[in-house]
Amino acid sequence: MLSSITDRELIARLEQLRGHERDAALELLHHLNEVERRNLYLRLGYSSLFTYCVGHLCYSESDAGRRVQAARCLHRFPRVATLLQSGEINMVTLGLVANIVTESTIDQWLERIRGKSQREVEALAATVRAPITLRDRARLVNVVVPVTAPCRWRPPPGRTGRSLIALNRRFLFSRPHNLSWQTSLSPSPRRRPRGSILSSSRNRACISSFWPINPS
Repeated sequence: MLSSITDRELIARLEQLRGHERDAALELLHHLNEVERRNLYLRLGYSSLFTYCVGHLCYSESDAGRRVQAARCLHRFPRVATLLQSGEINMVTLGLVANIVTESTIDQWLERIRGKSQREVEALAATVRAPITLRDRARLVNVVVPVTAPCRWRPPPGRTGRSLIALNRRFLFSRPHNLSWQTSLSPSPRRRPRGSILSSSRNRACISSFWPINPS
């Protein structure tokens, strides 16, 4: 039982397990490279090493992507294994620069990311990585518009269309100028109603833009 061991012994065991974990992770990367070299994932029904890690080894997509990138970088540059085993770099930081390093820059990058955290390595990689540009896309969509019955408006009982037009005009021109409109509810179609609103030239100019009036 872990509760029965001393603090010093607990820390010693944890450090030992961490060392075994780094060794196991390094062996895992070598095995992934061999699986990819033999294309064994195709025989198992997977289209790529990434889908094999997700579907068969039950890694999450992020964990699978980091291991695949680290394994390929290890295959290209075997000297990365020493830093992985010592813990100076890990699969996360190595995966961040795996697509950036070349044969001429690998040593420089290993020195720059040695002992750095993930956030620090992300900042370093962003200085040389091309910015991601998003392209606008347009897609046709079908919109369902509800069909409603046409609205048939009917005037109130006892009101005709002409009488309602006359009331609207009376309300429109009487309120802004505080004038009254003396007219009937059913004006003649050939004659425009007369009232006190046409008594002065000033009132004629105010409403000329709304209703052309022929002087009487």
